[in-house]
Amino acid sequence: MNQAAIKEQGLSAHTGTGPVAQPGNPLLFARVVSPHHPDVLAAFRRRSPADSAVRYSAPPGSHAAPPARLQRVNPVVRRKASRGLTHAGLRAPATRHPFPTHPQEKVLLCSPVLVIAFAFLLILAACSPSSDNGNAKKVTLHLFTWSDYTEETVVKEFERRFGIHVMTDTFGSNEELLAKLQGGASGYDVVVPSDYMVSIMIKQGLLAELDRSKVPNLAQVYAHLKGLYYDPQNTYSIPYLWGTTGIGYNAEMVSSPPQSWQALWDERYKGKISLLNDEREVFSMALRSAGESLNTVDLVKLEAAKVRLMAQKPLVKAYTSENYDQLLISGEVALAHGWSGTIVRAAAEKPSIKYVIPQEGGTIWQDNLCILKTSAHKHEAMAFVNFLLEPQMAAQITTKVKYASANEAARVLLPKEIAQNPAIYPSQDTVARLEWIKDVGETIKAYDRAWTELKVK
Repeated sequence: MNQAAIKEQGLSAHTGTGPVAQPGNPLLFARVVSPHHPDVLAAFRRRSPADSAVRYSAPPGSHAAPPARLQRVNPVVRRKASRGLTHAGLRAPATRHPFPTHPQEKVLLCSPVLVIAFAFLLILAACSPSSDNGNAKKVTLHLFTWSDYTEETVVKEFERRFGIHVMTDTFGSNEELLAKLQGGASGYDVVVPSDYMVSIMIKQGLLAELDRSKVPNLAQVYAHLKGLYYDPQNTYSIPYLWGTTGIGYNAEMVSSPPQSWQALWDERYKGKISLLNDEREVFSMALRSAGESLNTVDLVKLEAAKVRLMAQKPLVKAYTSENYDQLLISGEVALAHGWSGTIVRAAAEKPSIKYVIPQEGGTIWQDNLCILKTSAHKHEAMAFVNFLLEPQMAAQITTKVKYASANEAARVLLPKEIAQNPAIYPSQDTVARLEWIKDVGETIKAYDRAWTELKVK
């Protein structure tokens, strides 16, 4: 384990290469006195289980086995600094004699051979692995994030450097994330909500306040991406990745590049259209196509958007947030309502796939690294958040997932075809046509009802 890295984050671990030079270590008591001396006896007393216990969060959604969807990646055992020996010792005898009174004590002190042999036994006891170490539990972080939103080599490097195991579970929308947490899913440490969901989770008391002194890499984040409306002081969230929502299309299957959201109502593509399985994104698309704000609280406008979506439904092959890229690649759909990075990844496999933000504008969003208030491993979670913001790590993640990193220093490390791709890093003119999804307060209940009606009918 990299001890410098552990020390930097305030974590600690023992290398396991030899005994610890601390009170209670038999090596410090080579000057042997009576075998009944309390310090000698103390050296052989193991810590109680309570002394060496390592807290382990219950896996999400249960009190026993990890959730079925969790994906394991190379477990690493993190040991405690102690090797199981303690100086707590036994209670001192009621009467202590300044001189030995038992014949066997005189023999022990007078025999150099026995003294050397006894010291050798103490050294062996110090160097041998303790049963406490063998039973030490792993420190495991549970990450709840979007599908295809991590980079395996980055996670493995974190595990190698810090000795902390990471398990990942995924969700397909912000609403799914919130519903699972509200439904009692427990054990998660780090979650990755989008902008508006951060503000909702703050109001519901789900997020822990962050010690920003433990996230020095926050200084690497673009200034214009910090302190946004949903968390002005970044008290609860750290910017991670950002992107846009538009239309992915297969140029071999459409007569011309779509310029408007109205393309998703084109009868010529019946059964060849997919929409995100995401309540706010779908209504944002419908509202924007009619020239309305994504965040309307006007129930009349919301109802009109629902009616338009109901009329569109027979044209839609699937509502999916997880495999629309594969539908595009296979030719099952010609037009896909989707997120920028996912479409760019599909284009890497099939060059005829393109991405466009319609002329009416679309959605800009930012996903954030947050720590749940219920996390049992907040210290380790802070180390993980800071690690993901290291420029090299951030660049590796963006290279894989094709979403723009919030880390400014990471962009210069990216391949040119990513750093200068307007689908990943849109121009300021394009950004000016985009809108953030925001918390609509109590009106969300009307959105929920409209979404349920759309999906059920």
